Amino acid sequence: MNDDQDDKKFRMMPLGDIGVIGIALVFFITFLWMMFAPSPFAGLFPPQKKDAVSSTPQTAPSASASVAAEPEVSGTAGEIVVPLAGKAAFVGDVPFPDIRDWNSLHITLVRSACFGTCPIYSVDISGDGTVRYDGLDCVAQKGQHTGRISRDAVENLVTRFRNARYFSLRDRFAAQITDAPSYRTSIRFDDRAKSVLDYAGLSAGMPAAVRDLEIAIDQAAGTDKWVGTSKGNCSWTANSRP
Repeated sequence: MNDDQDDKKFRMMPLGDIGVIGIALVFFITFLWMMFAPSPFAGLFPPQKKDAVSSTPQTAPSASASVAAEPEVSGTAGEIVVPLAGKAAFVGDVPFPDIRDWNSLHITLVRSACFGTCPIYSVDISGDGTVRYDGLDCVAQKGQHTGRISRDAVENLVTRFRNARYFSLRDRFAAQITDAPSYRTSIRFDDRAKSVLDYAGLSAGMPAAVRDLEIAIDQAAGTDKWVGTSKGNCSWTANSRP
């Protein structure tokens, strides 16, 4: 009697309930298979190795590490001391060559115009001590003038070029400004030649030794007697305009 009732209950179970139970069983079996069966895609996606993290603590670079310390050159009278300068000031370590023919030596300084009354002139010092000055404008003495200095004074200038590591310097140091004068130094002898442009260069990484070299050339050549101190001798000044 009970078996007949159970069969009757089973036969009377709605088809919708049977479908729901079947779907639930399928999901349950699929879940178990995904949890415990090896994935067929495991070989396609190998686990990535994480980069090993160093246990050594890293410290931020100090300010001194970003600046190349240039050795100071202590010397006797007439020599200059190269101050600390950044790597950007030099393009390598080019040795200063020995001069074979001193008669081929020429050291020059050219000072250009500015938005003002800056003296405009050039001076050339040759290996035999001859000084050639050419005053263009805003100077006491315009035109070409000559003078002479000693061989020791010439050699002293060459020593300054060497101590400044002149052949290793960049060719130009130009700040992002306007209306400033430009100064160009140069040296040539034998088959070697080098020039450096200074346009407010101290603001563009130029070592102070270059500015000292410009002053030393003026002092050795004695240009002050031609340049003078008057700033009114410019061809374009307000006093000379009609």
